[in-house]
Amino acid sequence: MQLHNLNLYILNIPGKAPVYPYRASLGETLGARPLIVEIAISDGIIGWGETARSSTAPSFWPKSRTELQALQEQITGLIEQTDLHDIEPITNRLWAAGLPHTLVAGVEMALWDLKGKAASLPLCHLLGGVHRRTIPLCACLGILPAEDSARVAEKYVEQGFTTMKLKAGRNAEQDLASVKAIRQAVGSAIELRIDANQAYSPLEALRLCRKLEEWDLQYFEQPCRQDMLSELARKRLATRVPIALNESCRTPLDMLRIARMDVADCVLPDTHLSGGIAQVKRIAAIAEAAGIPMAMHCGHDLGVKTAAVLHLVASSPGFRFASDTTVHSLPSDLLSEPLRIVGGSIELPAGPGLGVEVDRAQLERYQA
Repeated sequence: MQLHNLNLYILNIPGKAPVYPYRASLGETLGARPLIVEIAISDGIIGWGETARSSTAPSFWPKSRTELQALQEQITGLIEQTDLHDIEPITNRLWAAGLPHTLVAGVEMALWDLKGKAASLPLCHLLGGVHRRTIPLCACLGILPAEDSARVAEKYVEQGFTTMKLKAGRNAEQDLASVKAIRQAVGSAIELRIDANQAYSPLEALRLCRKLEEWDLQYFEQPCRQDMLSELARKRLATRVPIALNESCRTPLDMLRIARMDVADCVLPDTHLSGGIAQVKRIAAIAEAAGIPMAMHCGHDLGVKTAAVLHLVASSPGFRFASDTTVHSLPSDLLSEPLRIVGGSIELPAGPGLGVEVDRAQLERYQA
């Protein structure tokens, strides 16, 4: 299976309410701005990948069509004489060349899609088999006034979502007020998680957790800086609020540290943070062995990456919590057959590879 052609596309898809503008402690996001990878082989089979810009490697993100073309040529040169079945050696070669994990993740995803299509097998079968065919989703929401958050929660319940994630971290009292308002509006009809994106000191986080204990959070995601594992371990013992880690869980080595220190009640890996599908599977294996449940994180994903998330969750028994998503507030998921959220869940795509195809008209329309 030899490379015929490789193309990269940067897209800009403005989001819509209620998710966007997506306000978090780190700033504000107006929509999805992914990098799409297209890899074709000579018989016409095409593999698609999607990745998001990472705060750990912002410098690689092409700032012009010229830079995008140069990056495309670099990747082509690294894989053009390689059997594209050999995904792990290719991934290692891309890392050795200095390409960041977030970019490698997009290339690797396209290779998995290609491999599945060439073998006429859904990706989940290449990853170990199907444990679940219906994937529950967690509807996300940025920082809003408490009363607005409560109104959105009511709408999410009406749409069939059973889990909601609320961004936090700008002001502890505002976080508490929003959680209280949501609980008072929808009661126990929805599992509620909050995410501070490392915004609080351990003491600030502990004080907030003690106030949140009566409001039955599913978990508090990344309350403190990602390197503060010892501090988080002590805080976890001092509060009844479960602790989840995302930024602290980028690599299998990170996951091993988390397991050894018994610092998390849940972990949220992501392909663009970890370097690809295989890396997430490695993280999942360690988490499963340690008995730590998982949820898939999202990075303002379109349909290509959402499909990859569905296959990862379907093929890994440890993903016991709903997967984060913002795709319900984007005007397009880029797919020729859009993914349908029904009752807060998506059915696993049945086709080969990722089981989805990109609509080229939308690809052209949303190019940045």
